[in-house]
Amino acid sequence: MKIDNELINKFEDRFANDKVANIIKNSVAKNGIEATAFNNEVLRKHNFEFSHEVKNGSITNQKSSGRCWIFASLNMARTKSMELMSIKDFEFSENYFLFWEKMEKANTFLENIIQYGLDLEEDDRLLTLFYNGPVSDGGYYEWFASLYKKYGAVPKSVMPETYHSSATSTLEKVLNIIVKQAANEMRKLKANNAPMNKILELKEETLYSVFDTCVKTLGMPPKTFDFEYKDKDDKFVKIQNITPNEFFDKFVGDELENKITLVHDPREYKFPYGRVIQAKYFKTAIEGLTNTALNVPINELKLATIKSIKDNKGVWFACDVSQFIDVKTGILDSELFDYSNVLKPLYTLSKSEQINTHMNIPNHAMNFVGVDLDENEQPIKWKVENSWGDEKGRKGFFSMSDKWFEDFNFECVVDKKYVSEEYLKGLDMEPIIIDPWDPMA
Repeated sequence: MKIDNELINKFEDRFANDKVANIIKNSVAKNGIEATAFNNEVLRKHNFEFSHEVKNGSITNQKSSGRCWIFASLNMARTKSMELMSIKDFEFSENYFLFWEKMEKANTFLENIIQYGLDLEEDDRLLTLFYNGPVSDGGYYEWFASLYKKYGAVPKSVMPETYHSSATSTLEKVLNIIVKQAANEMRKLKANNAPMNKILELKEETLYSVFDTCVKTLGMPPKTFDFEYKDKDDKFVKIQNITPNEFFDKFVGDELENKITLVHDPREYKFPYGRVIQAKYFKTAIEGLTNTALNVPINELKLATIKSIKDNKGVWFACDVSQFIDVKTGILDSELFDYSNVLKPLYTLSKSEQINTHMNIPNHAMNFVGVDLDENEQPIKWKVENSWGDEKGRKGFFSMSDKWFEDFNFECVVDKKYVSEEYLKGLDMEPIIIDPWDPMA
């Protein structure tokens, strides 16, 4: 079938005879889809009062960058730091992690090219995957874990934000050009039977170009530093000549050591509940952790998160933040917009089908820092700490309905002790390797 005049006339007549559609079109044209579809009754459910909350610091701001996973990870870690320092507020340097993230992603990309990509055809699916934004901002908790284990952390005052840490698009573009040019040259060298040492020399020179660019745009990461603060009792504390690894060990310690990523992927025909899903190729440090998650039902994800919050531990989570969100009011609710009555029926697919069609996939990381439970200990709504600054939402916080949690949340990072034994058994089984082009990879 093609779109011809007969079909167009048929559609025009059908629309002309739909009185409701003609009324709606004027509202949508003037106000937009979401304003027209906005369900004002939903506001009544979100009073931003929660029965259980985690002590947290000030709202952070990733600005024009894709560093949400770094912000969410550090915000989760700083609860312990504030306790150990006996202070009301603290923020790690996200820029410090950005620097090493760029270096490690560049190295991993070049290593993947050397190990797997030198002889691949130009249109090979795997090579195309490698070339898809190798030094872009996005990431996962496991990538953060690899970085803190290797590089430690520093306070924000020690390595503050720069223009390009807060607005990363140009930096991303430049770094991707640098490493892609090198990868192309490596493949040429291999095609011309150049010895491996020539390829490795090119790799090292490329990494220096990345380092040079990162120092110029983000600053030089400190090897040692001094840090001063006043605690809750107004006592002055001065720490001198401490390394980033020593600082992390001192003020975070083993707080993150027993964390596990739980994922809710309802495609049980591929990934049964109670099994570990593991991705190949995707990581920051080449010797570090790859994406690994234990697949569990959605109720197990909720239960582990509730236990964490009750124990004053924030929970890193990954979701599809583009769905049913009102940034101004700070609400995430599956009933927020009545799309089906304003347009045509939407969201008729199951969560599994939405994943397979790339309609609903994780694209943002935040922290759960509260939950509102009913008299039966069932969640009503969730308190979310975002990293979009305090002018978004309710002074930076968002309220999420429990239905939204079920529909659009995918991953939570919790301590193993909060996970049911029946699912932890899966950690002893061989992981299921997920295809690198799978929507959830």
